[in-house]
Amino acid sequence: LRDPTYTDRLDALRAHPGFAPDSKRQTVLFIGSSRTLNGVDTGAAEAELSRRLGRPVAAFNFGTPGGGPVTNALYLRRLLADGVKVGAAVVEV
Repeated sequence: LRDPTYTDRLDALRAHPGFAPDSKRQTVLFIGSSRTLNGVDTGAAEAELSRRLGRPVAAFNFGTPGGGPVTNALYLRRLLADGVKVGAAVVEV
């Protein structure tokens, strides 16, 4: 089966410098529906979390149009199985 939505987002995540294996940043992954996709400003989240935590934070929005709880769970499991390392995940429920 092909899932271009997942693979395109995974490619973008892997290209994000904050999620590189040698990055020293704390990472935060947002997973959810189009509400997450359109409603989470990762630049603002990075700046605010970096300020509050006192260390650099990298954030990535893995929101999916039309996604729901099953898609969120499936994508999180697939990301972890694909070797993506995240410090924290914010999952829309």
